[in-house]
Amino acid sequence: MAPVEPLIGSRWQAFDGSTVGTVGVAGPEDVEVAFAAAERGAAVWRRTPAHERMTIPLRAAESGKTITEATGEAARSGDLIRLAAFEGTQLYGETLPLDANRGTGQDKVGFTLRRPCGVVVAITPFNHPALLVLHTLAPALAAGNAVVLEPATSTPLTALELAECFVDAGLPEGVLLVLVGVGAVPGDALVTDPRARKISFTGATATGEHLARVAGVKKLSLEWGASCPFVVLPDADLELAAGAHDGRGHHGPVALAAGQDARPVRTGLRDGPLTFVDAARGVADVLAGRSPAAIANPDWNHRKATA
Repeated sequence: MAPVEPLIGSRWQAFDGSTVGTVGVAGPEDVEVAFAAAERGAAVWRRTPAHERMTIPLRAAESGKTITEATGEAARSGDLIRLAAFEGTQLYGETLPLDANRGTGQDKVGFTLRRPCGVVVAITPFNHPALLVLHTLAPALAAGNAVVLEPATSTPLTALELAECFVDAGLPEGVLLVLVGVGAVPGDALVTDPRARKISFTGATATGEHLARVAGVKKLSLEWGASCPFVVLPDADLELAAGAHDGRGHHGPVALAAGQDARPVRTGLRDGPLTFVDAARGVADVLAGRSPAAIANPDWNHRKATA
């Protein structure tokens, strides 16, 4: 983060509209600064022994959603970092017998070594602002890569705080950089730059297709949006069904706010004194941000989810 000079941007809290933080909005010039720093960081980090690379994420692991969900995500975040830190020390190569072809014989053996990619660009969504950042960040760092991270515009503060945890834990300068952008800036510049050896993207299908077209020859890991059918049968316990769609079992409001489709197979379940709409009204309050358990906290997501 250090090489990038902050500009001004804002994020709002759903309940009273007050500003909870300001973040830098990166421009094209910041992309060049970030890649130059990341290349230097990658050169240092790839030469760092695996046991030393493991200690920094482990230190970092100790260090807008509902309270319930945020607590669960934070607990899982530490577990994910610790798992990635351990697996980063287990990157073994393979030995290959070379007697399958003439001219080699049993007196020779081949072997492979697994090496870091170099600079990894990670573009992450807002609906799990800690875990979905760490799904890329923790394994990439543990394997010896430098990471240029572009978190979602609507939830950058979590990513910046996570980055600070890694820096405070001793991560060398240039190994992790965070650029917050708006629209295709700086995303397109990050993805098309030949210094990016791998791209990790989680988000909308249309955006993922665009990135795949413009990225060029490099490794791609793309996780795109999808439909999330939620089936409620006529004889279902409607209160139980509504509760199952509250973000714990089905991640329903989170999926809705993230732009993933949650489509009822049968509508108009109105037999008896309680309708599914009635049963789900409490869930709707949570989704709309009218409850302390609100899942889609950022006001941007609130407007999108209630449109």
